[in-house]
Amino acid sequence: MSDSFDVLEFAVELEQGGFTKQQADALAHAMWTLINTQLATKADLALLKEHLALLEERMLAHVEERLAQLKAELVTEFTNRLIIALVLQSGATAVLFKLLH
Repeated sequence: MSDSFDVLEFAVELEQGGFTKQQADALAHAMWTLINTQLATKADLALLKEHLALLEERMLAHVEERLAQLKAELVTEFTNRLIIALVLQSGATAVLFKLLH
């Protein structure tokens, strides 16, 4: 923002509008300070956009990693429950077979 704000031109315009030189200089300096310390520049916004993109990328990678972990846990849990069900079914079949013969 400071690259596009001409302090001297602003002060001259204030003087032409009826401000004293001292008032115009003080106001121009105050405006320059405000612009340089409080307003975001296009470069600031571009840098923020880059940071947000990197953060989004990292967060997405973290989510993908966590989903892969959860998938692996679910597969393991499902496999364990399936094995338990097969063992119980085999046991029940053996008991029924023994009772019927």
